[in-house]
Amino acid sequence: MLWDCRGQGGSDKPVAPSYPVATHGRDLLGLLDALELAEPLAVLGLSNGGAAALCLAASAPERVHTLILSGAYAQVDKLLELKLQAWIAAMEAGGGALRFDVATPWVWGPEFLARNWEALLAYRDRGLVLDLDAARRLIAGAMDHDLSDAQLGQIRARTLVSVGEHDLLTPPHLSRAIVAGVPEATLATLPGLGHAAALEDVEGFCVRCRAFLGDSGYPPC
Repeated sequence: MLWDCRGQGGSDKPVAPSYPVATHGRDLLGLLDALELAEPLAVLGLSNGGAAALCLAASAPERVHTLILSGAYAQVDKLLELKLQAWIAAMEAGGGALRFDVATPWVWGPEFLARNWEALLAYRDRGLVLDLDAARRLIAGAMDHDLSDAQLGQIRARTLVSVGEHDLLTPPHLSRAIVAGVPEATLATLPGLGHAAALEDVEGFCVRCRAFLGDSGYPPC
């Protein structure tokens, strides 16, 4: 199952001051209930989706058997807050295209960016039709994210926390903080990759996930 949180993709974009990460976690739990998926699941989340997955696993630990995160964060420190504020300021000054220009160096690793710059410009074109209000609410909600060490300690899922070596948006110290707080967490630092590590090396990321799921008792499919 692939889930778009509120404000993204085809999901609703309700009028609100922000879309907090904790709200995404509650939405996801509500979706699982609506689908009658009561058995513990394997949950994979990237970036803000990883933060939402942490909220789900902390608030309903009995619902998550295995947790795989990439470029996630449990708390927003001042450095990350300032980066996200810059994204909002860019949108206000120049719309989705300027937001792309400002955000891109933080998202992709240097090697991937050098090899794929022309292809990535398609994302800039998509920024021209970006729903700026929804994007602003998503970013504002991300800035308020703050899971305490006690909340992280409630997570019972076997957890893999991966982060790109060159992740400038959510640097490795944020992943180390998750591993320090989650009882059964393992850290994987991915050499040569940036924040979007799962997209920069899709095959390698999938191989790593399949192996971790297999070790957790799930079929490696």
